Parts: sequence; C-alpha cells; structure tokens
Amino acid sequence: MFRAFAELLTFASLPIWLFTLTYTFVWRAWTFLPSFVTASVLVAPLLGLAIVCEHRDAAASGRLPRSFFPSRRGFANFLFVTCLLLVGGVYTFAFFATAINLRDGDAWSDAWARLAFLGAAIVLAWQLQFWTTSIAHRWFAGLVYDDWLESLGAPITWTHLRRFFLNEISALLLVILAVLGAAVVWFGIDWLSPLLDFEVGGGKRARKFQATVRWLIRHPNSVTLFAATLVVASTGVLLCKAAAERYRRNTKEESHERTTDL
Repeated sequence: MFRAFAELLTFASLPIWLFTLTYTFVWRAWTFLPSFVTASVLVAPLLGLAIVCEHRDAAASGRLPRSFFPSRRGFANFLFVTCLLLVGGVYTFAFFATAINLRDGDAWSDAWARLAFLGAAIVLAWQLQFWTTSIAHRWFAGLVYDDWLESLGAPITWTHLRRFFLNEISALLLVILAVLGAAVVWFGIDWLSPLLDFEVGGGKRARKFQATVRWLIRHPNSVTLFAATLVVASTGVLLCKAAAERYRRNTKEESHERTTDL
C-alpha cells in the first residue's frame, strides 16, 4: 500500500509542477524564477511524502528503497535529449525566420534567391544531422542509454545519400516528377486559377490551401524555376541510375566471364 501511494505521488508531482509553472509563468505573467520556485515549493512536500512512503514499504518488505533522484546516466540522458531538442529548435526557428523575411517580389533574382535558400536549408539540415549524430556517438557513448543513441541512426554521409538516390528512389517516381515539372514549365500554373473563384467558408486547412494557391499564382517565376529544377534533378538522377545499373551489369558480366575462363 505504501509503495502504491509513493508511485501515485511521484506520478502526480510532474504534471502538478508543470501546470503550476505554466500557470504562473504564462497566465499570471510572473518571471521565470518566481514561477519555478513556486512550482518547486508546491511539489516538494509531495516528493518528500513519496520518499517516506517508499522507505516505509521497503522496511516492511525487507528490500532496499528506490532512489527518487536520477542516476548519473539518467541525468546525462536528460541533458542529451535537451541538447538535441535545442539544436533542432534553433535550426527550425532560424529557417522560418529567414524564410518569412525573404522578399515578396517575383523578379528572377527573387526566384533564384528562394531556390538558393531552399538548397542551403536542405544542405544545412543534412550537415546538422551528420555533425549532431557524430558528436552524440563520440561524446555521449557510454554516458546515456544505448537506445537513445541507436534511435539517432548512423551519420548520413555522402555515400548514404548517393546509395539512397540510386537504389531507393524508384524510376517511375522520378519520371512522374519530371513530367509534372515539365507540365508546369510549359503550361504555367493558369490551371490553378479556378481554385480562386470561390471563398472557403470553413476549415483551417482549406483556407491555408487556398492561401498557398494564391501565393503560387502571384509568383509564377518562382514556381517555374522550382519546376525546372525538379525536371533537371529528376532527369539527372534517372541518368545516374541508368549509368550505375549499366556499370553493375558490365562488372557482373566481366566477373562471370573470368570465372568461366578459369
């Protein structure tokens, strides 16, 4: 009974602490330090009572009491996850802050600036994953739980990317993307105009979709440039896949001929 009561108090302390901190910091507009102290003072008696109940149950059952404080590995794991969330949040904030502040014009210079920004964001995200994963495996190995490190996977190197584009992406998908991109380049985006003839009455997603369509129609140069880039990229990957497949076939045939001669 004492153990169940200790677990109940332990589980209840975290949501009570979070609710108190959120209420005082957000709704009551306190500064962070008074809000943190108030939430901690409110939860401290609950944790103290949970510790007492745990020791009473351990004494009655003849076992060692559980520790309510995190272990060294648990604390390091908390710091590890916090750092990952911080890095991801900083990157996301920087990405959206920069994207929002891009110029709204549709001159070709603006279109190229948007395309360059998108490419830089993708490359930066890839490098961010590579370096954070490499540092995590190098510095946190043995300090945090193994399943957290394994969940990150291996650092995505250029070899992984090349294999993904050449082996994982189907040729049919690349053909479809190239055809759609070519259709946008040749025929424009006038076929989207009927979507602006009506006003969306309800539904947040429908209004966002209509706002996106309106942005696309107002920026035909940007849409054309992105579509042309998609055509070039899809065609290039198709040619690379064909060349890689031909190289593998020739290598296999040469290996088979050498084996036959022997």
